[in-house]
Amino acid sequence: MEERNNYIGAAGVGRSDIQEIEVTVAGAGDRILAALLNQLFTFLVLLVPFVGLIALVIKNEGRIGSGEEMFGLLFGMTSFWVGLAGILVYTVVQIYYMSRDGQSLGKKIMRIRVLKTDGCNPGFVGTVLVREIAWSVLVAIIAAVIGLAVGENGENAINLLAFLANFVLLFMVKRDRRTLYDILADTVVVKLPK
Repeated sequence: MEERNNYIGAAGVGRSDIQEIEVTVAGAGDRILAALLNQLFTFLVLLVPFVGLIALVIKNEGRIGSGEEMFGLLFGMTSFWVGLAGILVYTVVQIYYMSRDGQSLGKKIMRIRVLKTDGCNPGFVGTVLVREIAWSVLVAIIAAVIGLAVGENGENAINLLAFLANFVLLFMVKRDRRTLYDILADTVVVKLPK
């Protein structure tokens, strides 16, 4: 099935090597794999401080005194703080690439990127603030209001509904596979040429 629209995107937006290239709308599979890769990277980054905390709890069992217990404490605390620094670095890297290129690490690997519907780079405001943060806050507010009205099941239902709506929209070629957060930010995800 052929994509409906081609877009003209600017490669190297914000830099001196700007050139226009013709791109097509990214497929659902590429977008899903990019999202899964981002989730995997996030899991791996979050794993380090949790391993440190677990090592700390298991090794010390609430006691500090002997050399072995001190080593366990040092290992656990070091792992925890290195893990937190890793989370911070990972977050900054993701924000930097999303702002500069419209690509998370998963999108870079899948060779897809976010563009405004006019072909421009959405930058920090379009990709990070509106597409990621504003969307998440909007869904959280709606879920919280529904949760207050009908209970936790209503909150879970809103989160599930938002996920399913976006998942279905990924397969709607006539709508350029634009999800609700793409519509909110006036963006489209495109496949970069090889």
